[in-house]
Amino acid sequence: MELKEDNPFLQLKARSLLLWFMLISLANGLFFGLMVRFIDLDLNDPIMTYIIYCLSFGLLCLWVLERFHQLQINPRYVVGNLPSGYQWLPVVVLVAAIVMFSMGTALLLVYCLFLIAPASVESFLGSLATERVESSSVPAFYTILEVFSFLVVAPITEEFIFRGVILQRWASKWGTTPGIWFSSIVFGCLHVNPIGLSVFGIVMALLYLRTRTLIVPIIAHLLNNFLAILPQFLSNNNLKTDTINTDYYLWMGLVFIACSAPFLIHFIYKKWPNKRVSMPYFANLRNQ
Repeated sequence: MELKEDNPFLQLKARSLLLWFMLISLANGLFFGLMVRFIDLDLNDPIMTYIIYCLSFGLLCLWVLERFHQLQINPRYVVGNLPSGYQWLPVVVLVAAIVMFSMGTALLLVYCLFLIAPASVESFLGSLATERVESSSVPAFYTILEVFSFLVVAPITEEFIFRGVILQRWASKWGTTPGIWFSSIVFGCLHVNPIGLSVFGIVMALLYLRTRTLIVPIIAHLLNNFLAILPQFLSNNNLKTDTINTDYYLWMGLVFIACSAPFLIHFIYKKWPNKRVSMPYFANLRNQ
């Protein structure tokens, strides 16, 4: 680990990220609220979800880059370089296991929630069965922006913020293991499937620490999102809430987890870094 007095990430507070994200979100809300007065803008159009998402995370990354400049942190050493001749097949297999595990935990979550509040779950699944693109005033642009958000904006901005910044900040403050755990849990809790996405965050953190480049977790994140949204575009939207079979969610969830968990546990165990590992930024800085 690097000496604390030489570590600029100790001055990049995670709570500042949260504060600025809230301020940016508020500014976006005020901006589009004012725009309604001057142009014909429907804030209820589902396309606004992706517009605000892209703007919020994009502006947050710009703020981080400005802080990097102030703290003399070179973004090039945060991103790193792709290792020569990197083998992508193991990453593809790993991503497939992550997607299967996430699907399993999501199905079990739906099953548990259905036992508690069946009416709410039926309503939620019914909303998923409705093609949101059809309710947009510009369906073609909605689809393009949806794909762009999932496959470009989310992988780049989320990996940059959570692995490139928060992981290195908390690992510098508390140590590598707490940094991995806390950054991954926070990442997971910001998604609708906290368990599956927390494990996803752990795997992305290990890929980043192992390869010392954000390029690998960004590509893995892209592949994960591609596999996650692919069924949405291939489905014929025949889901009916009156045919919900809770046993299906239970058993399929258990099967998916049983098939993927051993592989993920083995990967995490084999790739878990020791306490003295250097964060990618400092490793890349020394190898410049």
